[in-house]
Amino acid sequence: MLEELSWRALQLRDLGAPETLRSVAAVARMRDLELRRSATARLTAERTLGHVGAVLDDLACPWLAIKGAAVGLLDYPVRELRPISDVDVLIPRDRLGAVREHLVAAGWQPLHAGSRAQSDYLDRLGYAWQIRRDGHLLCEVHFRLWGSLPTTAADDLLPIGGAAPLPAPPRAEGGPTKRSPGPPAPTADQRYVIAAVHALMQSGPRPLHCWWDLEWLESGVEARGVAELARRWGVQLQVVLASLEASRRFGNRFHESVTAGLHGDLRPLERRLLRRATALGESVVRRSHVNLSRLLSGRRMRLASTPAALARAVWPHPHAVDVRTPSHLTPLRRRLAAQLQLLGLQPSAGPHRATARRLRQARPAETEAVGREVPSP
Repeated sequence: MLEELSWRALQLRDLGAPETLRSVAAVARMRDLELRRSATARLTAERTLGHVGAVLDDLACPWLAIKGAAVGLLDYPVRELRPISDVDVLIPRDRLGAVREHLVAAGWQPLHAGSRAQSDYLDRLGYAWQIRRDGHLLCEVHFRLWGSLPTTAADDLLPIGGAAPLPAPPRAEGGPTKRSPGPPAPTADQRYVIAAVHALMQSGPRPLHCWWDLEWLESGVEARGVAELARRWGVQLQVVLASLEASRRFGNRFHESVTAGLHGDLRPLERRLLRRATALGESVVRRSHVNLSRLLSGRRMRLASTPAALARAVWPHPHAVDVRTPSHLTPLRRRLAAQLQLLGLQPSAGPHRATARRLRQARPAETEAVGREVPSP
């Protein structure tokens, strides 16, 4: 472990040519402590993926590594360039019951075990079951994708990406032994669209790694494939907004071609939001703005697939209130805080901050060692 940790720190320090890293050249000035934290988090993420993946493989359950876990391993030139503090895997919805039973038997514990109505939330609206285990990162077991995507989006991913593990990038000459094959993951086109959708789910101003993901993905992606998947899922707006911001930051013509290819697909309300983002920057575009524009434009979305699901978009589920608001408040004040967050009238504590707080309470020393940031699910 120490040998590999030292080698990765040297790899990361040696990167820094502005023509190579452009806006991420500041990584070359990272202090040794930061390098060690980044390398430790990445090594822990791989161990987490390996442990959870072994349980899923024993169950013969198809699974994919998604979001930062997949992009960091497969697309970044050095894995430590991608901040990571949790691991996300996707499984079929009908296997969740067996997966939960076996992961608990393997020592994993639900993060929000004490929350009221968690089972009801998972059955009706949720998309990820959060679990933790000593010595590992937080793991989110997704059985659906986000509510802004159509119900069929997760079904599109598993048959395509889950057939076999993808090979990991080779280690630089002179380093430790070459890595074993990486985890099963979505295709590059799928990773690009997922990264774009997830970037627009963050609160603005968004973390820089949201745009790094798209930039490092560019080399293995075809603009036509991205456009076709965005049309199938009805997420043209998110992909256009994200690729526009990546193009502005990095000056990469690929992102410009993605934007140009999908611009004609946008509907009037979506174009209005795009004009606002172009004029004022991506940070003014909230997730609620994106969802409302798409909803009123007739796009397919899981959060609007039934009247009950649509009602929860304006009246959060009790479990969502538990997770997103401080526990010391009274039930009435927690409900009020959740409603104000939904309307954008109060800064959101967000599931990622609540998750970070619970993890610090559970194992403060370990959480501090792997870094402070926990991305939103």
